Amino acid sequence: MTRWAMLAGVTILVLALALPAGVVRAEASREVAGHRLTLWFETTPVYPEERNAMFVRVQTAEGAPVEGLADGNLRLRIGIPNQVTETLAMEALPGQPGVYRVDILLPRAAPYTMQVLARIGGAAIDETFITGRELDKVIVRDRQYPRGAEWAVIITFGGYLVGLAFLLIRSAIKRRRRTAFGH
Repeated sequence: MTRWAMLAGVTILVLALALPAGVVRAEASREVAGHRLTLWFETTPVYPEERNAMFVRVQTAEGAPVEGLADGNLRLRIGIPNQVTETLAMEALPGQPGVYRVDILLPRAAPYTMQVLARIGGAAIDETFITGRELDKVIVRDRQYPRGAEWAVIITFGGYLVGLAFLLIRSAIKRRRRTAFGH
Protein backbone atom coordinates (compact mmCIF):
# COMPACT_ATOMS: atom_id res chain seq x y z
CA MET A 1 0.00 0.00 0.00
CA THR A 2 1.37 3.37 -0.93
CA ARG A 3 1.78 6.19 1.52
CA TRP A 4 -0.91 8.29 -0.27
CA ALA A 5 -3.47 5.48 -0.15
CA MET A 6 -2.86 5.00 3.57
CA LEU A 7 -3.10 8.76 4.20
CA ALA A 8 -6.36 8.93 2.22
CA GLY A 9 -7.80 6.00 4.18
CA VAL A 10 -6.88 7.53 7.54
CA THR A 11 -8.31 10.91 6.44
CA ILE A 12 -11.61 9.34 5.39
CA LEU A 13 -11.81 7.40 8.67
CA VAL A 14 -11.12 10.54 10.75
CA LEU A 15 -13.71 12.56 8.81
CA ALA A 16 -16.32 9.81 9.12
CA LEU A 17 -15.83 9.65 12.88
CA ALA A 18 -15.66 13.43 13.33
CA LEU A 19 -18.74 14.41 11.34
CA PRO A 20 -22.01 14.29 13.25
CA ALA A 21 -24.37 11.47 12.48
CA GLY A 22 -27.62 12.24 10.69
CA VAL A 23 -30.67 13.28 12.66
CA VAL A 24 -32.79 10.33 13.66
CA ARG A 25 -36.44 10.90 14.27
CA ALA A 26 -39.39 8.61 14.53
CA GLU A 27 -42.37 9.73 12.52
CA ALA A 28 -45.92 8.45 12.71
CA SER A 29 -48.04 8.72 9.56
CA ARG A 30 -51.65 7.94 8.80
CA GLU A 31 -54.08 8.32 5.94
CA VAL A 32 -57.19 10.13 7.20
CA ALA A 33 -60.11 11.46 5.13
CA GLY A 34 -58.05 11.62 1.94
CA HIS A 35 -55.09 13.32 3.67
CA ARG A 36 -51.81 12.14 5.09
CA LEU A 37 -50.91 13.24 8.63
CA THR A 38 -47.32 12.85 9.79
CA LEU A 39 -46.27 13.69 13.37
CA TRP A 40 -42.83 13.91 14.96
CA PHE A 41 -41.00 15.51 17.89
CA GLU A 42 -38.42 18.23 17.28
CA THR A 43 -35.78 16.55 19.44
CA THR A 44 -35.40 12.96 20.52
CA PRO A 45 -35.09 11.28 22.91
CA VAL A 46 -38.01 13.07 24.56
CA TYR A 47 -37.42 13.96 28.21
CA PRO A 48 -39.99 15.28 30.66
CA GLU A 49 -39.72 18.90 31.78
CA GLU A 50 -37.65 19.83 28.71
CA ARG A 51 -38.97 22.15 26.04
CA ASN A 52 -39.72 20.39 22.80
CA ALA A 53 -42.03 20.83 19.85
CA MET A 54 -44.47 18.63 17.99
CA PHE A 55 -44.66 18.93 14.22
CA VAL A 56 -47.55 17.86 12.01
CA ARG A 57 -47.24 17.65 8.23
CA VAL A 58 -50.57 17.64 6.38
CA GLN A 59 -50.62 16.51 2.75
CA THR A 60 -53.24 15.53 0.23
CA ALA A 61 -53.39 11.91 -0.91
CA GLU A 62 -51.26 13.00 -3.89
CA GLY A 63 -48.58 14.44 -1.60
CA ALA A 64 -49.35 18.16 -2.05
CA PRO A 65 -49.00 20.25 1.14
CA VAL A 66 -52.22 21.49 2.77
CA GLU A 67 -51.86 25.11 3.82
CA GLY A 68 -54.06 27.56 5.71
CA LEU A 69 -54.77 25.40 8.77
CA ALA A 70 -53.04 27.64 11.30
CA ASP A 71 -56.05 29.87 11.96
CA GLY A 72 -57.45 27.59 14.64
CA ASN A 73 -58.28 24.87 12.12
CA LEU A 74 -55.48 22.61 13.36
CA ARG A 75 -55.06 21.82 17.05
CA LEU A 76 -53.17 19.28 19.10
CA ARG A 77 -54.77 17.86 22.23
CA ILE A 78 -52.13 16.41 24.54
CA GLY A 79 -53.05 14.23 27.47
CA ILE A 80 -52.27 11.30 29.68
CA PRO A 81 -54.97 8.62 29.44
CA ASN A 82 -57.75 9.09 32.04
CA GLN A 83 -56.21 12.37 33.21
CA VAL A 84 -56.21 16.02 32.24
CA THR A 85 -55.72 17.13 28.62
CA GLU A 86 -54.69 20.41 27.05
CA THR A 87 -55.57 21.59 23.55
CA LEU A 88 -53.05 23.81 21.76
CA ALA A 89 -53.40 25.65 18.44
CA MET A 90 -50.71 24.81 15.90
CA GLU A 91 -48.86 27.43 13.87
CA ALA A 92 -47.63 27.18 10.29
CA LEU A 93 -43.89 26.66 10.01
CA PRO A 94 -42.45 29.43 7.79
CA GLY A 95 -40.79 28.18 4.63
CA GLN A 96 -42.27 24.68 4.90
CA PRO A 97 -45.71 24.49 3.31
CA GLY A 98 -48.07 22.06 5.01
CA VAL A 99 -45.93 21.75 8.18
CA TYR A 100 -47.30 23.01 11.49
CA ARG A 101 -45.67 23.32 14.89
CA VAL A 102 -46.61 23.68 18.55
CA ASP A 103 -44.21 24.11 21.47
CA ILE A 104 -44.75 21.63 24.28
CA LEU A 105 -43.41 20.82 27.73
CA LEU A 106 -44.39 17.38 28.96
CA PRO A 107 -44.44 17.20 32.77
CA ARG A 108 -43.40 13.59 33.35
CA ALA A 109 -42.38 10.34 31.73
CA ALA A 110 -45.61 8.65 30.72
CA PRO A 111 -47.53 7.50 27.65
CA TYR A 112 -49.17 10.59 26.13
CA THR A 113 -52.00 10.80 23.64
CA MET A 114 -51.41 13.28 20.84
CA GLN A 115 -54.81 13.92 19.28
CA VAL A 116 -54.83 15.87 16.02
CA LEU A 117 -58.02 17.88 15.62
CA ALA A 118 -58.66 19.63 12.32
CA ARG A 119 -61.23 20.67 9.78
CA ILE A 120 -59.83 20.21 6.30
CA GLY A 121 -62.05 20.95 3.32
CA GLY A 122 -65.22 20.29 5.29
CA ALA A 123 -63.95 16.99 6.74
CA ALA A 124 -63.49 16.77 10.50
CA ILE A 125 -60.29 15.03 11.55
CA ASP A 126 -59.87 13.55 15.01
CA GLU A 127 -56.88 11.19 15.01
CA THR A 128 -54.99 9.94 18.07
CA PHE A 129 -51.31 8.97 18.23
CA ILE A 130 -49.69 7.54 21.37
CA THR A 131 -46.13 8.06 22.57
CA GLY A 132 -44.28 4.81 23.09
CA ARG A 133 -46.24 3.21 20.26
CA GLU A 134 -46.31 5.29 17.09
CA LEU A 135 -44.30 8.21 18.48
CA ASP A 136 -41.10 8.39 20.52
CA LYS A 137 -41.41 7.41 24.15
CA VAL A 138 -41.11 10.10 26.85
CA ILE A 139 -38.32 8.74 29.04
CA VAL A 140 -36.61 9.65 32.30
CA ARG A 141 -33.17 11.12 31.86
CA ASP A 142 -30.29 9.40 33.60
CA ARG A 143 -29.49 11.02 36.94
CA GLN A 144 -27.34 14.06 36.32
CA TYR A 145 -25.49 16.00 38.93
CA PRO A 146 -24.49 19.65 38.66
CA ARG A 147 -21.03 20.51 37.48
CA GLY A 148 -18.51 20.25 40.30
CA ALA A 149 -20.76 18.05 42.44
CA GLU A 150 -18.01 15.48 42.89
CA TRP A 151 -15.84 18.11 44.63
CA ALA A 152 -18.68 18.96 47.01
CA VAL A 153 -18.95 15.26 47.91
CA ILE A 154 -15.16 14.94 48.40
CA ILE A 155 -14.97 18.09 50.55
CA THR A 156 -17.97 17.03 52.65
CA PHE A 157 -16.56 13.54 53.15
CA GLY A 158 -13.16 15.04 54.02
CA GLY A 159 -14.85 17.30 56.59
CA TYR A 160 -16.50 14.28 58.18
CA LEU A 161 -13.16 12.46 58.34
CA VAL A 162 -11.42 15.49 59.90
CA GLY A 163 -14.24 15.85 62.44
CA LEU A 164 -14.08 12.16 63.30
CA ALA A 165 -10.29 12.33 63.67
CA PHE A 166 -10.64 15.38 65.92
CA LEU A 167 -13.14 13.57 68.17
CA LEU A 168 -10.94 10.45 68.37
CA ILE A 169 -7.79 12.46 69.18
CA ARG A 170 -9.65 14.54 71.78
CA SER A 171 -10.98 11.37 73.40
CA ALA A 172 -7.49 9.82 73.44
CA ILE A 173 -5.98 12.96 75.03
CA LYS A 174 -8.66 12.98 77.73
CA ARG A 175 -7.97 9.32 78.51
CA ARG A 176 -4.22 10.00 78.82
CA ARG A 177 -4.80 12.93 81.14
CA ARG A 178 -7.04 10.82 83.35
CA THR A 179 -4.46 8.05 83.41
CA ALA A 180 -1.58 10.46 84.07
CA PHE A 181 -3.39 12.13 86.96
CA GLY A 182 -4.67 8.86 88.38
CA HIS A 183 -8.36 9.47 87.93
